[in-house]
Order: sequence, then structure tokens, then C-alpha cells
Amino acid sequence: IVKTKGTVLVLGRSGTGETVCICDRMEYDGQLYSSNPAFRQLFVSRSTRLCRYVEEAVGERKYCAFTTF
Repeated sequence: IVKTKGTVLVLGRSGTGETVCICDRMEYDGQLYSSNPAFRQLFVSRSTRLCRYVEEAVGERKYCAFTTF
């Protein structure tokens, strides 16, 4: 999941590691593409708590946005 090219949708049951994969992927892509001014990342979650957790895990970056729906 981390090194797959393009957009990735991660689905899984509770406790299977989706959040870890997402955080690792955001970090990996950030290392590769953050020098590109057009690079952006968007994390969307139904859970405010999960959104806050991922934002804290990934860290505040100018190219990242975190939101819930």
C-alpha cells in the first residue's frame, strides 16, 4: 500500500492496520513529492477522533488537509 502508485482506498476491519498504512503512505508520499508546489494530500474520515489522530501522527504540513464528513 505504501509504495503503490496513484490513489489508494484502504478498507478493512477494525485492528487490521489501515491507519498505520495511511500514515506511512502519507509520510512516504510527502518525502517523495513535497518539493513539488502542486503536491497536496487530503485525509477524509467519518470519525473526528480518527482524523485528529492521523493529523497528529503525520504532523502539520502545509500540503496536508484533514477533514471529516
